[in-house]
Amino acid sequence: MEDGADGDLTFYSIGQSRAIILPASLALPAPTKTGVDSRVGAVILAGDLPGPTSEATAVYARRLSSAGLAVFMVESFAARGLKEADEASGLASLRLVEDAYAALTLLRSHPMIDPNRIAMLGLGRGGLAAIEVSLSTMRDIARGDAPAGHLSFAAVAALYPSCALQWRSLESIGRPLLIQAGALDDLAGTGHCEDYARRLRGGNPAGVVFRVYPGLPAAWEAPAFERPDAERLDRCMAIMDLDGSLTERATGLRHQRGQISGFMDACRLKGRRGGGGDPVSAERAFDDLLAFLSSAGVAR
Repeated sequence: MEDGADGDLTFYSIGQSRAIILPASLALPAPTKTGVDSRVGAVILAGDLPGPTSEATAVYARRLSSAGLAVFMVESFAARGLKEADEASGLASLRLVEDAYAALTLLRSHPMIDPNRIAMLGLGRGGLAAIEVSLSTMRDIARGDAPAGHLSFAAVAALYPSCALQWRSLESIGRPLLIQAGALDDLAGTGHCEDYARRLRGGNPAGVVFRVYPGLPAAWEAPAFERPDAERLDRCMAIMDLDGSLTERATGLRHQRGQISGFMDACRLKGRRGGGGDPVSAERAFDDLLAFLSSAGVAR
């Protein structure tokens, strides 16, 4: 991106299986200075599953841009032809991690963007990927043979992720992590994310901040919606290992790769609501996000 391009574009994300062309869009804030000091911080934005929550992604993109940050929206689901939430839910979050690091590599070359002030923000399923972006093991798997030592986000934020399935390996990339959840989120419950944040703090010397906001469901920046057939993971609490196995937190029972579907079928629930909620809490959540990005040096 040495030519300073912005607007709609495409780029390659090279994963474990094959390269894929990703559509994306880059919105640059109006310049306020000239020279090296004019370079701005940026946020790579990974949205939630297709459907009613997508409006929340667009709202955050606009608000972050208005706050003086460059915003790079990556369309991971659209690139793979996934247009419905049910089919998109089967996409491994590792694919989004691969896309995020490919986007980081690309964005670092932009002359208007400070390569040391690029954060990742993920919403919903993108929030789950954001947590994985903050883990060095997942970064190294996503990067493959590419050098990873010099490549890092300045900060990572995850909004209303599902934290029911947690990685056992928690070694961090050493950057601050923010997890925000709504007290009314019925996707997986805030207790799972509180537990995950506690575990993540043990591997992250830069710190992990967890915030719960009263009166907010998931996707609180989107219009209110209800999806009776949407799957929930309230009862699916397990630790994941890199060999593909799961260990139930409640019983300690271990499920090998081929047994996972049975465990998931037994614990899934149906019905989900989201969007809307208390506007005061929503504003506080955004203010806390900006304060976090500022403390990490991304926003100024």
